[in-house]
Order: sequence, then structure tokens, then C-alpha cells
Amino acid sequence: MKKTVERLLVKTLKMMNVDLLAHAHVQAGAGHNCYQSGEFFVADVVIAKLLGNTPSIIFDVGANIGEYTKMLNVKFPNAKIHSFEPVLVTFLQLKQHVDHPNIILNNCGFGEKAEELELFISLDNENSAMATLYPEALGSIFQQFKETEIEPTRCKFITIDHYCTENKILSIDYLKIDVEGHELKVLRGAIETIRKDVVKLIQFEFNEFNIISKSFMKDFYNTLPNYSFFRIMASGHLYPLGEYTSSHEIFRYQNILAIHNSVKINLNNSFFKKPLS
Repeated sequence: MKKTVERLLVKTLKMMNVDLLAHAHVQAGAGHNCYQSGEFFVADVVIAKLLGNTPSIIFDVGANIGEYTKMLNVKFPNAKIHSFEPVLVTFLQLKQHVDHPNIILNNCGFGEKAEELELFISLDNENSAMATLYPEALGSIFQQFKETEIEPTRCKFITIDHYCTENKILSIDYLKIDVEGHELKVLRGAIETIRKDVVKLIQFEFNEFNIISKSFMKDFYNTLPNYSFFRIMASGHLYPLGEYTSSHEIFRYQNILAIHNSVKINLNNSFFKKPLS
């Protein structure tokens, strides 16, 4: 009886042109836009709950014009927030929008080595925040950029390991990475810091850009062996991914939170709850 009802329901939804795969992705926490990604919920609730106190050091990698940096500063005014934006024109806007003695602004990006790279920026005003090292994704995967003019700009990249050494940073409480497909290389440039078990929470995007950058969820599991992975749900909770399986390779917009094993996790907490099936 149940199977019959399911078949009828699926057939009806298909006749109504409902994208069942997209719906399934949304239920799993993928495919939302940035305002529904749940990352504000992490800043507002999860960080303090997991760490048990105010974080001391926060990295905002891919800070753009500073909206997330400002929100973190309001929530944690005593934390030192290191914000990184490689695109000069965007960095100048960041400097205008953000002004606080505990926020350190850096006009550089992160990668697996120190180098200069070309970032490609959409010139469409509506999507002016989009900058990526993988321009082929703009238009071929993200159709809204198909007719958009793309402009290259040379940007400075360093490694997190180098930055931490130069600035005598011994630990990072919260590392947020939003770099349009370059997340894995950012982490590989932080490998020595990560191996010291001093980075407690890591938030990164996993989406369509990863197809072009050829970085898979399996790579993140391999790079972060001492972490548990959770998908950040738009509904305001964390979905535990558990051990790696190929089903995690969903190339749709999503935010992942990796929690170091030294951080005490109480799965009975209200925000650790699987979505309804």
C-alpha cells in the first residue's frame, strides 16, 4: 500500500514539473541560497555552545565586504577576527564597512602555497560579490552568469601556516572558508596548523564549483581525519554526516561544519537533529 501511494505521489509531482532531485537536496541541506544556508545560525548559536566560551581567534577567509565579519564581531566583541579578502576593489569596500580594533583586515587570499593568481570577477552589479579562480564554472554551471562579463585580476595568495607563524597565532577557534571552489587548497595550506590539533571548528562551502576544482568530499575527509562532519541545515540544526560515503558527493550549494574531536559534542543538543525524512 505504501509503495503504491509513493508511486502515485511521485507520478503526480512529476506531472506538476516538480524537481524531485532538487527537493531531495534541499531536505538534505543542499541547494539553498546563501541566505538560507544556516551559516548565521552557526555564528549566533553553535560556536558558543560548542566551545563553551567566547572564541579568542576567528579567521574569516573570503570576507568579501565584511557582512559576516561584522556579525561575528557583534556576537563576539572580544574575539580577534582576522579577515581576508584578495580582490583589491572588494577589500577597499571591506575597509569602509568594517572598523573595529579587534578586526584585522588582510588584502590577500589563502591557498596551498604562496603565489600570485588570477581571480575572475563577475561585472554584473547584481552578482558583483562573485569572484573565483575557476571562471569556467561561471556560465557553464551557474547559468545566471552566462551573459555576464568576467574580468580577471591578479591577487596575492599565501598559506594559513605562514600567516600563523608570522603572526604568532597558536590556535584558531573558528575558521570560516568561502572561496568558491578553492576551499580544499586553503586547508592544504593550513595542514601543519591542522595537524597540531589547534583548529577547533572549520566551516566551508561545498557546491558546484567543486566540480571544476575537482575537490571531492572524500578529499576533505582525508585532509581532516580528526574531525566530525556536519551539514549546516537552513532549518537551524546540524545534520551529522558520519563516516564518509559516496552519497556525500552532492555538488549543490551547502555549508559544512567540521568539528575537531577534542570538542565535546552532545548529540542530544537540540541543534544536532536529523531532518525529517
